[in-house]
Amino acid sequence: MIKQSSSSINTKKRSLSSAPEYLRRILSSLHRIINRLRRLIAGALCPERNTFERLANTDTLTGVASRRALDLALPAAEQDPHTRVVVFDADNFGEVNKACGHSAGDELLRQVALSITGAAERFRLGVRVFRRGGDEFVVLAPEVAAYLIRDAAEADFGVVTPRAGLHVSISGTVGRTFAEADAALQARKAAMKSGATAVDERMEVQA
Repeated sequence: MIKQSSSSINTKKRSLSSAPEYLRRILSSLHRIINRLRRLIAGALCPERNTFERLANTDTLTGVASRRALDLALPAAEQDPHTRVVVFDADNFGEVNKACGHSAGDELLRQVALSITGAAERFRLGVRVFRRGGDEFVVLAPEVAAYLIRDAAEADFGVVTPRAGLHVSISGTVGRTFAEADAALQARKAAMKSGATAVDERMEVQA
């Protein structure tokens, strides 16, 4: 049997004892590389994610906030005792689409959005404008500004006549919640059609 020299045995022992430390260094380096790659990937994806969020939360036709953005904002707004929900729609909008085509209807919606956002911009702090869908728009605003925005938007839009005999205006109502404001809007429109005097929802909200 050939005996190994003591120096050879000591060398092997040092090699074995240093192996775990060597592996730890490798693993540590790999860990740093992986973390760096994760940060690079996250940085590369972040602009795309932000762009997607902006697109998802913006109504492409009018430029105001979208239905998705409204669904996210509405629950908190309805819980805030100082916030009111203003619901607008365009009277006779369906007739415009039928008589003048969807392009005319789209242009009309842009005009509605401009009137509402123009009124809302007078009270920039805490006011948000959304298009819920079709000709329906929603504003979330402080209570002190809600009725002023409603009145200003209606006055600014006035009456548009896309063709002879077809008149379009916008109507808005205010409520503590979307359901309350929407119910008031339907009651107001029904009263207008019947020629009756609509109930002022200010009294209902303040009651």
